[in-house]
Amino acid sequence: MDGTTRLVKVLEIAPDNITIVPISESGAPFADANEVISKNDIILIEYKSGLVEVYTLPQKTAIYNANGGLRKDIKKEGQELAFNFASVNTLALCNSDISVFFERLIQSKKLGFGFMTAYNFNNYVTLPNVFLRVLNNAKKNYDVGGFVNFYPGHFKRKTTFYFGALIKYTSFSFSKLVEDNTSGTAVIRYVPANGYQLSTIIDVGTHSYIGKNFFFKTIFGIGGFKLNGDFKQQFNYILNQNNKPTDPPVNYNFLPKLYVGLNIGFNF
Repeated sequence: MDGTTRLVKVLEIAPDNITIVPISESGAPFADANEVISKNDIILIEYKSGLVEVYTLPQKTAIYNANGGLRKDIKKEGQELAFNFASVNTLALCNSDISVFFERLIQSKKLGFGFMTAYNFNNYVTLPNVFLRVLNNAKKNYDVGGFVNFYPGHFKRKTTFYFGALIKYTSFSFSKLVEDNTSGTAVIRYVPANGYQLSTIIDVGTHSYIGKNFFFKTIFGIGGFKLNGDFKQQFNYILNQNNKPTDPPVNYNFLPKLYVGLNIGFNF
């Protein structure tokens, strides 16, 4: 059970013990060298004829060096990799978001599937939501999304690199500007409106363990989303408000999306 292999002659197999005598490479037993070993200390005996008798199975997998020493880079018992990761994006707090993630690894430890959600408690959007700040009285409501991550090193080291993809839906509200020219004079009215972003993001980062049960994860992603509905109309309307007659009109259909995170989490 300590990882060693010995060349011996079996003298007696008792109910609890086995009596052996070491033999030399030539096959001769050493004189007066009999030993009694508990069966609990022996995994198996392989006889010269090829017969194998198994006595004890180890409670965990261990890898030993050729000299019988336990490999130091193997995780100790009780520190095996967990398959569930729950975390909070601490950087999202700068945007007044409470953003939580849950990820589940598959058995090979190379792929992780998960979802994220965030709630924004600010009355108005802040600087990180630069494309929403263009709108009038814009307020971010919540995010929901799903993601998949690929871990090429499948957690053989304390810090593991990964890359993946995230699809994120963002809900927000704003005041839509409406021009009314029915009376012959342009009148601007503000009408409540809702919009959304459906972003596709390619991300990379690292996953690092902190002790036995905690980890931190870095996320850097870049992608984009398609403008639609009132969001598209208002975004382009506001950007063209101060155009001179000779200026070409602006008409955006697609905008970039950046996502950055530093997640602190718990694995179980």
